[in-house]
Amino acid sequence: MSSQEERLTAVEYDFRRFKADSVKAYQDLAMEVTAFRELASDSVKRLIGLKSQVQGVEQRLDTLELEVKQGFAESKQRFNAVDQRFNDVDQRFNDVDRRLDSLDQKFEQVLQLLARLAGNAEQGTN
Repeated sequence: MSSQEERLTAVEYDFRRFKADSVKAYQDLAMEVTAFRELASDSVKRLIGLKSQVQGVEQRLDTLELEVKQGFAESKQRFNAVDQRFNDVDQRFNDVDRRLDSLDQKFEQVLQLLARLAGNAEQGTN
C-alpha cells in the first residue's frame, strides 16, 4: 500500500491536472462562445440587410401595383370613350337608315303617282 505522502502527491498531481484541464476547457468554451457570438452578430447584420432589401422590393411592388391600377383605369376610360363613339356611330347609322327608309317611301309614292299619271294619260289618248 502507498504511503500517505505518495497518495497526497498523487492527489496533488491529479488536482493540478484537473486545474489544467479545467482551464483548457474554459478557454475552449470561451473561444466557442466568442465564435458563436460573432456568427450571431454577422447573421443579425445579414438579416437587417435582407430586411432592408425586402422593404425596398415591397415599396417597388407597391409602386408597380399603383402604376398598373392607374394604367387599367386609364385603359378603362379609353375603352369607355371608344364604346361611346361606337354608340354614336350606331345612332348615326340608325338615323341614316330611317332617312333612307323615308326616302324609299317617298320614291315609292312618286313612282305610284307617275304610274297613275301615265295610266291616265294613256286612257286620255285612247
